[in-house]
Amino acid sequence: MSNRLKLKVRTKIPAALLGGIGTTVTKDGLTYRIDLDYSQLQDTGDTFDPNYVVVAIWNPHTGDWARVSLTDFINGSLSPAAFDAIAPTTTRGDLIFRNATTNTRLAAGTAGYLLQTNGAGADPSWAGFLQSGTGAATRTWNGKVSDVVTPEDFGAVGDGVADDTTALTNALATGRPVYMTNVYKTTSQVSVTNKAVTIFGGGTILKTAGAGFALSISNTDFTQPVYISGLKILTTQQEADKGLFIGFSELDATGARLQHRCTLRDVEVRGQNVGLHGFLYGIELSNVHRPCFYGVQIAGRQSGSTAANFQNMQRGWNIYSTGAAAPTDYTFVGCQVIAAASAIYGRGHLEGLTFSQCYCIAVNKAWDISLSAAYPWLTASQCHAAVFSTGFELTNVAQAKIHNNLIYRRSEATANTLGVLIASGNDSSVIGNTLLDPGGESGGIFFGIQITDSSRVITASNEFGGANIGVTINGTSSNCSTYDNRFDNPAGAGPLAYQMSGSGTGNVRRNTPSLSVSAQNGGSVTINNTEPAIASVSTDNLEVGDIVTVNVKLKATKDSTADVVNALVRKTSGTATVAFDNSSTFERVGSYSPASGEAWISISARMTVSVRGTCTLALSGFCGLGSATVAAGDGQIIVTRV
Repeated sequence: MSNRLKLKVRTKIPAALLGGIGTTVTKDGLTYRIDLDYSQLQDTGDTFDPNYVVVAIWNPHTGDWARVSLTDFINGSLSPAAFDAIAPTTTRGDLIFRNATTNTRLAAGTAGYLLQTNGAGADPSWAGFLQSGTGAATRTWNGKVSDVVTPEDFGAVGDGVADDTTALTNALATGRPVYMTNVYKTTSQVSVTNKAVTIFGGGTILKTAGAGFALSISNTDFTQPVYISGLKILTTQQEADKGLFIGFSELDATGARLQHRCTLRDVEVRGQNVGLHGFLYGIELSNVHRPCFYGVQIAGRQSGSTAANFQNMQRGWNIYSTGAAAPTDYTFVGCQVIAAASAIYGRGHLEGLTFSQCYCIAVNKAWDISLSAAYPWLTASQCHAAVFSTGFELTNVAQAKIHNNLIYRRSEATANTLGVLIASGNDSSVIGNTLLDPGGESGGIFFGIQITDSSRVITASNEFGGANIGVTINGTSSNCSTYDNRFDNPAGAGPLAYQMSGSGTGNVRRNTPSLSVSAQNGGSVTINNTEPAIASVSTDNLEVGDIVTVNVKLKATKDSTADVVNALVRKTSGTATVAFDNSSTFERVGSYSPASGEAWISISARMTVSVRGTCTLALSGFCGLGSATVAAGDGQIIVTRV
C-alpha cells in the first residue's frame, strides 16, 4: 500500500533537508513518501532550530495531521509510537479501526469469523454464528452457509437455457442439502453415488438430450438417505430417457435391512408438454427398503384419443429387487400415475406394499404386480383406477387386501377388461369395491373379479355396475368364498353373478340372492316298501359353492303292524351336481312306530353344489312291514340357499 505524506513545517528548511524530498519511509508494511507542502512554509529567519520546527505527517486513515519530532524525522529515528498515531502496530491479518479517540488495532480473529459492528459508540468485534436457544454453540460463518448448497454455487445459471448438467452434478456430489428454486437444463444423466441426497425448494430438472435417467441416485450401502421434496423432473424428449432412479445394494454390511432411507414428497415426473413429451419410465426403485411416497405425480405422453395413445410411457413406477434383496414396507399416499402401459409395475421379492388414496388414470394396467414367490402383502384402500385392461393384476401376492376402491373401465377400451385378478395367491380379500363399466366401448367385455389358482380368498360386498361376469373362481383355486355382492346391469342381458371352472374344492357362495322353496303333499299318501313319492321341489340355477339346507317334516300313522317308518330326500333330476354332508346324493332318517301308532320324523341336512345347474329334490317314504299313511299336509320339504 502506498500513501503520500504531506509535511507541514513552520520554519525555513535547510537545503540538506530539501534533498530528502521524494524519499520513502516504510512502517509495518506501509510505504510513505515524503512530500513537502511549500504552501505551508513560513520564513522566520536564516537559522534552523529543530526544536522549534513543527512537522506533521498526513494520516490518510483519519484525514488529519499527526505531529512528530522533526529531529527524529531528520535523524531517521521516529519511534513506533509516533507512527502508531497514524497506523497502530499490527501483524498479518489484523485490522485498524477508530475507537473513541485514536486508531486502534483489532487483532486477527478466529478463522471463519466475520467482523461485526456493534452499533454507534461501540467498537467492532469478530463474531461467529450463534443460533438462539439453550446449548447453542458458536460456529464459523463458512460452516453455517455451507450447510445448504445451491447449483448456482457451482456455476449453474438456472434459466432453463444454459447447460447446468455439470453444476448440478457437483452440487449433489457434496452430500449436503441442495436448495433448488430455478429451472436447471441438463443434457445427460446427472448421477450421484454413495452420497446423502436432500433436494428441496421447488426447482426443476429439465432434461433436453441424452439417454439414461434425468437423475440417478445409487448407494452401495444403506447409510446414505434420500429425501426429495417439491422437485419437478421434466423432459423434452419422447420416451428416449427415464425420470428418476433410486437404487441400493442388496444387503447392508450385516446382511440386515435397515430403517427407511427414502422419502419423496410432492415430486412431479413428466414431459414438459405432456401432449408432446414424456419419459419411458417415471420412477425406478431398486432394492429400496421402507420408502415413503407422498403426493408423487407421474404422467406419460398423451399423443391422441385412443387407448394406445395413452400408453407411450411403459411404466410409471418400476419397482424390483435383485439377488438376495427383499425390500419391504412401501408406503404410497396420494400418488398419481396418468397415461402409462403399467402404472405400478412390481417384480422380484417385494413385501408390504401399501397404497392409500392413489390414482391410476388412463392406464392399461393400474397395479401390475408379479412376484417371484407368494410374498406378503399388498394393501390398497380408497384408490381409483380407470383402465383399458386391468385394475389389479396380482400374481404370487399373499395376504392382499383390496378394499373400498373404485375400478372403472375407460370408454376407449377395445378388448376385455378385468377389474381384479388374484393369481397364485392366498389368504387375500377383495371387499367393498365398486367395479364400473359405463358402456360405449367398441369391443370386449368387463370381468369383475377373477380368482385363479389361489386359496382362501374372500370376495364380499362388492358392487358391480355393468359387469358382464361378477366373480369367477377357476383353475385350482380352493376354499374361496364370495358373498353379499351387488349387481346393477340395466343394459342388455343380466350379468352372470358367479361362475366356477377348474378342479378346486371347498369353494362356497354365501349370502347370495335368496332361495327358499317348499312343497307338501296335497292328499293322503300310503307308504310301503315301494318308497312312494310324497312331495318334491325344484330350484333355479344353483352356483358352484352354493350351500343348500334341506328340512323335512313327516308324520305317518302305522297300520296294525309295528315297524320303522323311514323318510328319504334325494336329488331326482336336474343338471347340477350336489352332495349331502354324508357324501351321498340322499339323506334318510327312520322312526319306530308301534302298531296303529304314529311316527314323527325330522330331517335337517346340508347339500353342497359342485357343478352349477338346476336341481329337483323329492321326499319319499318307506316301511318294510305293512304300510303307513301320511295325511294331506303332513309331509313337507323346505329348501333354502344359505
